[in-house]
Amino acid sequence: MKSSIKINPLHRTYVKLEYLDGSPFSYQDLKTKTYIVSFWATYCSPCIEKFPLLNEIAQSNESLEIIMISDEKTDLLKTFLQHREDISELHFLKHQGKNADIGINLLPTTLFVENGIHKIISNKDLESFLE
Repeated sequence: MKSSIKINPLHRTYVKLEYLDGSPFSYQDLKTKTYIVSFWATYCSPCIEKFPLLNEIAQSNESLEIIMISDEKTDLLKTFLQHREDISELHFLKHQGKNADIGINLLPTTLFVENGIHKIISNKDLESFLE
C-alpha cells in the first residue's frame, strides 16, 4: 500500500488535536492502544458514508478505538454531528491546523495505528475488521 503522507500525521510535533469539548487528546494513548483514524470533513460525501461502517467496527471490536479528525471549525462540526445516530462509538477530534500541512491531501484518509505505527488502509481493509 503506497502512502502519500510524508510525515507521521499523528505526531504531536506536527498536529494539535483536541476533542470537540476542548479537552486535549492524549498522544500517549497512540503508543498503547489500537486505533482506526479517519481524516474527514463535513463536505466530503465519501467521508460521511463511512460513518456507519466505522461505528459498526467500533461496536464489534472492544480493543479498537475509532477517532475521526477534521480541521473544520468546532461549531460547524458540533452542529453537523448533533443529530446523527450512526456515530455513537466514534470519537471526534479537531485538528487545530490544516490537514494539508501534515500531508493529508485526500479525504477520507484512513489509518490503522498500532503501537504508534500507522499505515493507510482502504475500505476493503476496514470491512475485514467485521469478519
